[in-house]
Amino acid sequence: MAVDNVEIARLITRYADLLEIDGANPFRVRAYRNAVRFLASTGQDMATLVGEGHELEGLPGIGRILADKITTIVRTGSLPQLEQLEQRVPAGLADLMELPGLGVKRVSVLYHKLGIEGPADLERAIQSGALEALPGFGGQLPGQLRAALAKSDSGSRS
Repeated sequence: MAVDNVEIARLITRYADLLEIDGANPFRVRAYRNAVRFLASTGQDMATLVGEGHELEGLPGIGRILADKITTIVRTGSLPQLEQLEQRVPAGLADLMELPGLGVKRVSVLYHKLGIEGPADLERAIQSGALEALPGFGGQLPGQLRAALAKSDSGSRS
């Protein structure tokens, strides 16, 4: 399976998102995000470099641990640490990150402050007013999220 930089970046981005939700060290999360920016901007194909036996460590934003992760992704098409993290973090949180107005930071707050683990939990929090009680979640956001949830529900039934 040939893995390109876009797929590597996708997996590392997902890993960073889930690490952030899981409460990992912010500097660690930022390091993964910086590596993704490098992968998006470099003309160097990581699969080719790994295949030719080049060291990835030392490339901009790539340390030993990240180089090992990229090598694993290139060789296997997956990242075992991501799969382990996906077992710990509720799967429904990924659905929430797709909603307009919610990114990883807001989803993390919803998860940690209100125990929201997916769209159904979010809908209940909106209806109960619990969402508006959180700083930064008032105003038009609850209505926008309600509309986005309704739209995603109707889209999943078609």
